Amino acid sequence: MSGNKEDNSLSIIDVSTLTNIGVITGFNEPRQAIVYSKNSKNVFVLNKDLSISVVNLPEKKIIYSIQN
Repeated sequence: MSGNKEDNSLSIIDVSTLTNIGVITGFNEPRQAIVYSKNSKNVFVLNKDLSISVVNLPEKKIIYSIQN
């Protein structure tokens, strides 16, 4: 995973081939603070406004956001 602040997206990287295998959009300048859930089905991504976007990896989409 790599956060792309310029286009508000998250790139999914295949580390074995170092290729981009997908892009998820809809973030607010995502940071590199990316944490996987214990079962690796969800990813928590920190945004510029300190909200956290929760991404469902199998569906490759944001399922909800946590805001202060």
